[in-house]
Amino acid sequence: MSTLGTARILVADVQVPPSGAWFATVSLDSSTLPALGATVLTIGDLQLPGAIIRADWDDAPNGGRPIATVRGGAGWRLPMLDKAGKPIAGSYASASGVKLSTVLADLARLTGETVAPLAADLSLGVSFSWPAHAPLAPFHGEDVLADLVARGFLSTWRIAPFTGRTEWTAWPALGAADGRGRITDRARDRGRRTVGLDVAVAAFLPGATLEGVTIARTLIHASASELHAEVYET
Repeated sequence: MSTLGTARILVADVQVPPSGAWFATVSLDSSTLPALGATVLTIGDLQLPGAIIRADWDDAPNGGRPIATVRGGAGWRLPMLDKAGKPIAGSYASASGVKLSTVLADLARLTGETVAPLAADLSLGVSFSWPAHAPLAPFHGEDVLADLVARGFLSTWRIAPFTGRTEWTAWPALGAADGRGRITDRARDRGRRTVGLDVAVAAFLPGATLEGVTIARTLIHASASELHAEVYET
């Protein structure tokens, strides 16, 4: 059974990319809308701590069911705000070099996210900044991360399963997932394999291998009648 918090899931579609945050759309077996905020999405043996960022009723003709949008690292999608709730620009200067760890620690505090320590700290140069969010020029926490990746100060970022922590490394090698599910379709021209699953969902996350090929991204579909993953090489 798949759940969002304590609510049973009727249908869930989860996307786990090679970098950045995972996100999901779920339909719930409930008569009330779920509260926005922190939750845990559980599918088989996979647990994804995250947050409900949107909830509404579907438009089923015989009565709606709650649907929710869930994602990991939800704080990164928001603008950085000061204590008064106003968008705040980042501005750093140091003759000895602004440290990447300093900027990431401030970003974590402003977004409410938990971050992993850096394997190696770097200097961002004598100055670093980001603009304040504005309605006609939106700028969010994940935009700062994208800038750091684009400039080579971070190699990547992702939201780790089971902990919900933001990690600064690529997905770890998980080993072979062969035998943990049943391959039901192959589209080698698209680098895709579809795998029927029972419980071993976590075995098919990015970083695992299937038929000798490393999985780069994973799409999971769960319902009362089926559970499968589409895994892609790129």
